[in-house]
Amino acid sequence: MDFPDDEIPDGDVFAPHHYTYALLISVLATLVVWDDYSYQEPVMVMALLGVGLFAFLFVWTYYPVVGSVISLLAPCVVIAVVAIEWTIYPMMVRYVVIGGAVLSLDDAVEHAFGVPTPADIIWKKMLLPIMR
Repeated sequence: MDFPDDEIPDGDVFAPHHYTYALLISVLATLVVWDDYSYQEPVMVMALLGVGLFAFLFVWTYYPVVGSVISLLAPCVVIAVVAIEWTIYPMMVRYVVIGGAVLSLDDAVEHAFGVPTPADIIWKKMLLPIMR
């Protein structure tokens, strides 16, 4: 088994990927709470989301192993940081950020390991046939 399974996710990282959309939703949710509390801005989460997006969109194509590893690790660390450190922020925002990270991780796992993942199965088996 080669790692990652896809040298370039779906042949084009700028094609629609739920990795990108899910992390962008997490970015939006993080920006919503950015100024809610003085001196407690979620800088680490924003940095991790940016690193994950950068790795998926710009690194994976040229350095597949590095790009895929960072694309897998960034959402995992986001989930841990939000679950452990974000006790001051509203629960709904925490759910959205964690949900986006989990959904992006689903896409990264699918492209890195070549295994069917829940969101990918729902897309290919249920939604795509309806849309065609």
